[in-house]
Amino acid sequence: MKIYANDYSLENIKLEFHDEKLSLQEKNNYLIDNFFALINGWFEPYSIEIQIKSYKSLNYENYYEPTKSFYKALQVTKDGINTNIDIYKFWENTVPLTVKELDAESVKRIMNITVSENNFEEEKISLNSISCGTGLYLLPVNNLSEDLILRNNLNSEKAYPITIINNNTWIEATLKNSGTLWTPIEFTFYTDGISLKLNLDLNWDLYSKRNQEGHQFLKNIIKKMLEKGWIERN
Repeated sequence: MKIYANDYSLENIKLEFHDEKLSLQEKNNYLIDNFFALINGWFEPYSIEIQIKSYKSLNYENYYEPTKSFYKALQVTKDGINTNIDIYKFWENTVPLTVKELDAESVKRIMNITVSENNFEEEKISLNSISCGTGLYLLPVNNLSEDLILRNNLNSEKAYPITIINNNTWIEATLKNSGTLWTPIEFTFYTDGISLKLNLDLNWDLYSKRNQEGHQFLKNIIKKMLEKGWIERN
């Protein structure tokens, strides 16, 4: 099976969620919970980047805008990952942090510590974004009976290693010397202080409209987000 790995997004999926009743802290937790709910069962993150910013309240309830009083970017990586993993980076100058388990509770603990250590009289510290492109991806194919070949935008081809877990086929991405620097899907959850937003950048055609099986797999996952109140945006 041949997979095309592009150096830019083949497709982009954008969702948005808005609930004016949510406080800044509730938006913070909702963002974290929905990231891990989205990936549950088909993607295991090895490393995520989180941006934390200061916010000030606008003149109406539960609406905030970011300020420049505080900013921190963390590269949170799960302990003991494959040494051949090349961690996919979204931001520069992130502070490395290693955790035993990379899950919703560990991210919330990091946020709580950061908030408790930084207090401002008229501003609040909260999560700005979660970005991820490093981890274990489920291949949305049935009974892969041939080698996986990765073809990049220069049309060079290279075998890509697969992992079989419980009769399902998985890949770790990105791998050093794998023939591409691009991860299959880039995940970004973020907030502008008012709404919560989600971007999925599809860099491999495995999950795009070019592959009917993989595209339907992803559509079923997005459907669950829509059922929770998220809406598609342009």
